[in-house]
Amino acid sequence: MDENLNSPAWANALLQRIHQLESRLSSANLLNDDPNVQLRSPGSEFTPTIQMLEQHPYLEEDFFRRPLSDSDRRKYLFECPKNAMRQYDPPKINKVNVSTAHKQFDSHLHQIQYRLSGLTRPLD
Repeated sequence: MDENLNSPAWANALLQRIHQLESRLSSANLLNDDPNVQLRSPGSEFTPTIQMLEQHPYLEEDFFRRPLSDSDRRKYLFECPKNAMRQYDPPKINKVNVSTAHKQFDSHLHQIQYRLSGLTRPLD
């Protein structure tokens, strides 16, 4: 963890707390307890049990198949009404000169947000 003397105390405390949560999460081995989950790099593979397949027979079907052919899908999409009332104007991007301290503060907040996203979605 990068320690910086210019960063606020609350940011350092928050980063230390995130580091503690990450270390606790990395030590927890949740997927090894399930016999139906086989760990592979970069993820894991799920093999349903026979009872699960009996209860949910759709699991054996092709999940990513397209229910409509390409021509039928195009016809369906063209039949859908278009929303002519809504006009989208993307926001203008302002060019703002930001000081080095503000850039550093922004990078600290970005690092906190990135690490929190890793804690809240550990299986992605």
